[in-house]
Amino acid sequence: MTLEPDPKPLYLEPEAPLRIGVEGSALHIEHEDGRDQYLPLRRISRIIAHERVQFDTEALLKITRRGIPILIHSDEHPHARIVGPAPHPASLRQRFIDLLARPDWEDRYCDWQRAMHRRIATVLVHRLKAPKSLANDPEALRNWIENQVERESDVETRRKTAYRFRQLNLAWMQQRLLRHGFGGEEETLLYDTIDLPARLGRLLDDRTQTIRLGWLRRRRHWAEKRNTPLPSVNERQIVRVYEKDAARIARLGDDIINRLHRWVVGIQ
Repeated sequence: MTLEPDPKPLYLEPEAPLRIGVEGSALHIEHEDGRDQYLPLRRISRIIAHERVQFDTEALLKITRRGIPILIHSDEHPHARIVGPAPHPASLRQRFIDLLARPDWEDRYCDWQRAMHRRIATVLVHRLKAPKSLANDPEALRNWIENQVERESDVETRRKTAYRFRQLNLAWMQQRLLRHGFGGEEETLLYDTIDLPARLGRLLDDRTQTIRLGWLRRRRHWAEKRNTPLPSVNERQIVRVYEKDAARIARLGDDIINRLHRWVVGIQ
């Protein structure tokens, strides 16, 4: 028996405009030079696409109905997040809706989020051998990490890797929350009042800085050992580094969501 491969993220980062349509249950990728590609939707977990990619309306509907979230971005920042209906209601979603009915929900949630940022900061200080005082100041720790990144590379690499990791973590969290029942019908949770994917994505972004900085340190060590200048970093390299640690990132992201779930259960 042949096992169906697990769905994978689809990265659409063309140099020239690209059109996305659908034919049956497959994504139809039309290149400017006339080449056509077909990819079964069942093999796609989420789509991260540059703004040069043009989606047909029919394609957008079919993609989101299959439970595949889409993140559209420019070279500088995300432009749009498109999420269809959740496949089924879930316990976490319902408990979060119940939480929003409380008059003190925002204060309670902000307390939890601050505690999570401090918890992650403590882990990062230990893993990255940062000054211990930064465990109580997550923002100062972020600045310390960015300084370390720039020391291991350059200003442009720091900017590019920071932006790309934030984007990839946001896309991961958007997809995972869809599994937990947070579909496009819940605009309050996804975009307006709380924007849960962005807030939890920020926690995941903090947590994955060990991957980002560790890669750049190894890269610099490799260049120094061979007495060669550091080559420039491109988008594909960043994505490869991120996907290489996909299983670890999934564990880190699921831990954040599970801690949120336990907290919501505990206060109700």
